[in-house]
Formats: sequence, C-alpha cells, structure tokens
Amino acid sequence: MRVREYIKRRYGFLLRLLLLILSRIFYWEIITVFGDSMAPAYVDQQRLVGVNYSQISRFDVVMIQKGDVSDTNYLKRIIGLPGEQIDMVEDELRVDGKIINETFLLPYQIEFYQDKLKKVYAGHTDYQQRAEEARCFTSDFSLVVPEGQYFVMGDNRIISLDSRSESFGMIARSEIKKEIVLTVWPISEFKLK
Repeated sequence: MRVREYIKRRYGFLLRLLLLILSRIFYWEIITVFGDSMAPAYVDQQRLVGVNYSQISRFDVVMIQKGDVSDTNYLKRIIGLPGEQIDMVEDELRVDGKIINETFLLPYQIEFYQDKLKKVYAGHTDYQQRAEEARCFTSDFSLVVPEGQYFVMGDNRIISLDSRSESFGMIARSEIKKEIVLTVWPISEFKLK
C-alpha cells in the first residue's frame, strides 16, 4: 500500500509539473512592463501574465510584437476594430459615431486637467513639456481602421507611441501575441484583468 501511494504521489507531482511546463510553453507568458506608456494601469517594471487569445475585443490590453524584431514587444490597449470609424474629439472617443466611455482613463484625465500631470511627470522634463503644450489628454484625430488591422493606443496618451503615429501604425492580428489577464508583481498590486 505504501509503495503504491508513494508512486501515485510522485507521478502525480511529475504530471502536474509537466502540465505546468507545457501550459507555459504553449499558453501563457510572464511579461515585464518597460516604460510608462500604459500608466496608470500598468507601470514600469510590473510583471504581468499574458495568455494566448481567442477573440480580440475593444479595450483588451495586449502584448504586440511589432515587425520583424522579435524582442521588441509593446503593451497597448485595443481601441479600434477592423472596419470601424474612430474619431477622437476633445477627449471623447467615438466609434462609428457612437460615444464610447474610456473609464480606465479617468484618473489620468482628471490629473491632466488639474495640473497637466506635473506630479506624475516629476523628473521627466520632456513629458512635462508635452503635457504643457497639449490642449487635450488625447489629441484629436479621425480615421477608418483597415480590414484585418487594429487601432491601439497606450493609456498614457501624451507620451505613448501607438497607432496614431505613422512610424508605429495599425496592428495586424498576427502581431498581437498575448492578452494581459493578471498582474503578478509587485505582489501588492496583484490583480485579475
């Protein structure tokens, strides 16, 4: 009896370990945030868990692998889906003419309109200068997202390099590698999506 239990426990442990390793290889990944383009939702040096996605939805936060450089990953939020008309007018997002609330931006928008993010950007003179010169938290634009492409932006709209920039552009579905589902580090900020 004891031998049988020992073997059962040992193989049970090895099986769980194997499943964990396989799931890590094929399904999930730990991602480190570099930079502040997604602040305040995700900040520099946080550790996140990204999983393979099945369906992309508006406001999903995704890890993007842009172009041929496999070690250049970006963390951005999906704003526009293929074929949609996207308009940003005085910090109001409209998709196909309908106003869409971006509640996740409220803390930063409030700080922007109170003091142009002076506390948030303390120590970053180039960020402070951009904020001082900005009329709105998100600059106005109007565009149609091409079929098969996605329009993404960082939450820290004043400094984010994202689909608004010609050098970054729209994102193909094949460039979207993971959907962020969990913050794991620092442990005090542990949270599900």
